[in-house]
Amino acid sequence: LAERELLKNNTSCAGVEVIHTMQNISRANATTWHAAVDGFHAAASGELVKSRQKVTENYPEFKATKPPSRPKEWEKAPVSPGLLPGHNEELGLRTMKFVGADASAIRSSWRYLRSRKPDHPRKGARIPEPRLSVLIGMDAKDSMSALKVMGYGATFSLLARYKWGCNMLHANPEGFSGGVFTTGGPTQEELEKGRFTTYVTAFGPSSDLRARVKVSGPEPGYIATPILIVSLALTILDAGKADGNDLSFESGVTLPGALFGDSEKVYDYMRNGGVNFDVVDDFDDLQSPV
Repeated sequence: LAERELLKNNTSCAGVEVIHTMQNISRANATTWHAAVDGFHAAASGELVKSRQKVTENYPEFKATKPPSRPKEWEKAPVSPGLLPGHNEELGLRTMKFVGADASAIRSSWRYLRSRKPDHPRKGARIPEPRLSVLIGMDAKDSMSALKVMGYGATFSLLARYKWGCNMLHANPEGFSGGVFTTGGPTQEELEKGRFTTYVTAFGPSSDLRARVKVSGPEPGYIATPILIVSLALTILDAGKADGNDLSFESGVTLPGALFGDSEKVYDYMRNGGVNFDVVDDFDDLQSPV
């Protein structure tokens, strides 16, 4: 949505930054932890690369189209933090790389559109791919929380590389996550109080061209996620009605970002469900993250 807003200025999208923040959220279910352990091990051990190679061999008709190189004069934004935390001046947040699958899903959607719709106005085969940064935002004054995240993250990354390490992580998710991932998960009260706010910025070729979208809603894992899934399903059902289809494809196996990226109705359904997508001039009502 931020990218679409930016392109209304007849410019190109040179970069996209996504910053997730959570409010009143301190616990999650251990099932998420177990999935993360197996997923990280698959990537670190080479299993994921082998699986992707097998898909390419079995489906030679689908060839990924590489985007053209970025123009040298485009601003190098956004700048992602490295091993150490970064700082977002506009939001006043300490930032760290988000280890979820968001970045991979976004890039896969872009790649899918280039291959299936080479003339797509935003992600066609002749359009350079934007720089992408997906981050987690924390209170800039809370240095201890950042140090804890770094420490637990380093331990997780090391152990998840090895099968014996994965067994240790699976056996004690609460201990290796500092009590965040538990078998019982969040309480009903925590679910009711939990909120999330995601700040999305699309950058143009120069620093003065930006579009901003603020996404906000209830607790993300167990309340907002079902809202999003139902919204996608309702949008697909609408596609079967007369004059009701604003999806990118009529059939086939695709990714949500590629299928719903140009839809207007999907945002209406999500807003009606309680997950808001607001185009803003600036992020002036920043929510205090945990």
